[in-house]
Amino acid sequence: MNALTLLDLSHNMFTSQVPASWDPSVGMTSMGSLDLSDNIYMCGSVSSDMVAVLNYNNTNIMKTCRNLDAASALLKIKDQLGQPPGLSLWVPGKDPCAGDWVGVLCSDGDVVSINIAGLEPATGLTAVFPSAVTGLSELSSLVVGGPAMKGPFPSEWSFLDHLNTLTITASSGTGPLPPSWSKMLSLTSLTLDGNTELTGPLPAEWSGLLTLSSLTLSDNPKVDGAFPASWSSLAALTCLTVEGESKMTGSVPVSWSALTGLKCLALSDQNELVGSLPTQWSTLTALTSLTMSNNTKLSGTLPRSWEGMSSLESLSVGGSDLEGTLPSQWSSITRLRSLLVSGAGKLEGTLPIQWSVLTSVSVLALANNGALEGTLPSQWSTLVALSSMKLSDSSRLEGPLPVSWSALKSLVSVSLANNPNMGGPLQSTWSSLVQLRYLDLSGGNLTGSLPTPWSAFTALTYLDLSSNSILSTLPSSWSALQSLKALDLSSNSLSSRLPAPWSGMTSLTTMDLSANALSATIPPSWDAMIDLSLGALNLSGNTKLCGVSTPPRLLGVSDTTGTSIGTKCTINPAAHILLLAKAEMDNPTSLSSWLTDSDPCLDGWARVICNANAEVIGLDLIDVLTGSDTGSVALLPTSLSRLPELKSILIGGSKAIVGTLPRQWSLLTNLVTLVVADTGATGSLPSEWSSMTALTSLDLGGNTVLRGTLPAAWNVLTALVEIDLAGAAFSGELPAVWKALKALVALNLSDNKLTGTLPPDWTGLDSITSLVISNNKGLCGAIPVSISASVSSCGTGLGSPCSTAAPHAPPPPPPPVTLKETLFVATVFSQLLDLSDLPYIEGVEYIIDANKLTTRFNVTAASPVQDCSVLSQILQKALLADATSFP
Repeated sequence: MNALTLLDLSHNMFTSQVPASWDPSVGMTSMGSLDLSDNIYMCGSVSSDMVAVLNYNNTNIMKTCRNLDAASALLKIKDQLGQPPGLSLWVPGKDPCAGDWVGVLCSDGDVVSINIAGLEPATGLTAVFPSAVTGLSELSSLVVGGPAMKGPFPSEWSFLDHLNTLTITASSGTGPLPPSWSKMLSLTSLTLDGNTELTGPLPAEWSGLLTLSSLTLSDNPKVDGAFPASWSSLAALTCLTVEGESKMTGSVPVSWSALTGLKCLALSDQNELVGSLPTQWSTLTALTSLTMSNNTKLSGTLPRSWEGMSSLESLSVGGSDLEGTLPSQWSSITRLRSLLVSGAGKLEGTLPIQWSVLTSVSVLALANNGALEGTLPSQWSTLVALSSMKLSDSSRLEGPLPVSWSALKSLVSVSLANNPNMGGPLQSTWSSLVQLRYLDLSGGNLTGSLPTPWSAFTALTYLDLSSNSILSTLPSSWSALQSLKALDLSSNSLSSRLPAPWSGMTSLTTMDLSANALSATIPPSWDAMIDLSLGALNLSGNTKLCGVSTPPRLLGVSDTTGTSIGTKCTINPAAHILLLAKAEMDNPTSLSSWLTDSDPCLDGWARVICNANAEVIGLDLIDVLTGSDTGSVALLPTSLSRLPELKSILIGGSKAIVGTLPRQWSLLTNLVTLVVADTGATGSLPSEWSSMTALTSLDLGGNTVLRGTLPAAWNVLTALVEIDLAGAAFSGELPAVWKALKALVALNLSDNKLTGTLPPDWTGLDSITSLVISNNKGLCGAIPVSISASVSSCGTGLGSPCSTAAPHAPPPPPPPVTLKETLFVATVFSQLLDLSDLPYIEGVEYIIDANKLTTRFNVTAASPVQDCSVLSQILQKALLADATSFP
């Protein structure tokens, strides 16, 4: 067009340079005006002749042409993304490598990376996956995605020869994965996560991506089909992840055992996978992390051969339908740090003690395996790196909680919940686990008390001991748990007052103490917990909680259903009776905690045992008299007969405990254990005690002054398992009717004055294994063969015939009773009586009858009292007497 004199091409989108043939000195020799203004993508230098006729305003003419092609491609990408406002700085006329193009990275002047994920198109426009990306020939990294991104994945991207990394996340892309992407021969990392509308199988053709190192295909719920066995050729692959909601079917390819460079493999949450865990994968010796959890249809056993995965640090295979045992062979995977096999279906057998060598394990989860059984291995105390242990919901596991686990001082979280066969006490030695933040031992049928030393758990934020059989008071020392946010002690047998010091639990937000036997009032100091953090307090089902002055703000966050809060509290009636018993025993210093206006169960009276209902059920008064009680004379307390709930009475250890065995105790029909041993008790064995039909253990040994015969009436005490009547002065014959004591296992009658023969009917004592009757010189005759192996008869005449000599003549009758030998009975009011300096008289029983508040002196001397002067002193001390008591 050499005749052209004027050419106007302004305001267009021409790119590149002005052709050299257009130069007036070369081709367009007639040109007088060439207007190329506002073509911002035109660039390059021109000759001075061209400059003379050229209008190049708002162009890049006379500048280098670098990046103008990339800018053009990026602007086309912007159009395909629907002109998102987030790319407002992508404008014509600017160099994309100048630094202000959002999401664009350059190297040596070339665009090598763009991140255009999460962009929203302009109003009224639609975003599609940009095919224009192919115009970026040097691109090595592409990140796209976001819910606004629609349409299929472009197959044209397979021409991105330099692409190393491709990431598409959380998009609305549709259609199948392009098989043609197998041509991306430089690709090392491919991530396709959370693309909810993708469909179809995983392309087998991708087996040609021989440089691929990382492949992530998670949370693509409509992708389905089998895992391609051909991917075993991906020799460079180090990490393969296909997790989340997808519909992968078939089995796990055995052929993947060829991926010997694989370091991480995650195939979790594939609910349609079937088959077993491949034993052949033991060749994956470079594998450090293997996650196969929550594949509910996977079956078979845990492969023992996986012990060959010597580099493995993390293994998760729970949430499936596996069976068999936990492989003890895995103890050779010594690098293991995390082992998760929770909810693995039908796993059975015991917890392998061999795993005690896995000293690098920090996380161990074996929960929800209902067929696991056996005890918790004490040998696991060597797992000193362990920070998290979960063994909950394995209903056949048994306790007790190992004391040795107190060595696991790295523990932060422990859950042994819902193992109903656990049993045993809470271990106070666990107080050494000072890093604990989470402890759940609920539903384990645990017993014993709440350990006071657990106040050392100052880092603890969550503690659940609910639904156990803990019989305890609430330890005041736990006020030190100032990090605790949630505390659940519900459904136990806790009985005490609510500790006022617990107001020091300054972080507590929820506390559940329901369904226990807690008593008394809510401490006023707890009101301050509202100002700190407490938002929920459950006290329901504690029927003995009471009080009319409960802080109203605390009531606002409390559940008090089934309590007596709002009504006046009542005093435990047992307190009054025990105080009377204390007085009968001359107020021993060891019972100094037995105070007026306090509660024996709630206030922790020494030597008193209470049940969950705050009822006194036991007394341990062995050695109740101490060195500081020198000179005291303690009576066997008859007032205890007014505590019908008693199941256990233990008294002994001092000859200063005197008086006859109280006949009134016959009212204690719930008594199971009775010990009155090594005391100065006098008199005979009360036949009235035959009403104690619940008695299983009776120990009256070492009471040297006791005498009389063995009561035949006791033949109805058929629950008795053991009887000890040794070391007294019992006489007479052995009661033949005791043959009814069929449950009797041990009977000790040694060191007495018994006579006669072993009753032939005692051969029916089928349960007896120990019958000690030694040192009763008056016993004679044959020992029945059926019980001979159980009999200890040293110091008796047993085994020899009884003497046939004529019996001794009966003793003459006693002389007529004289005035000085008359039985004196005096009844006085107890508050007028001072017994502190009365001498001890053999045969005198001091009895306080709490019902009538009287003191009765019953003189039953073993031989006639020849001098009434002592009795006169008693009456003078009384100050008030009934003269009709004297003949």
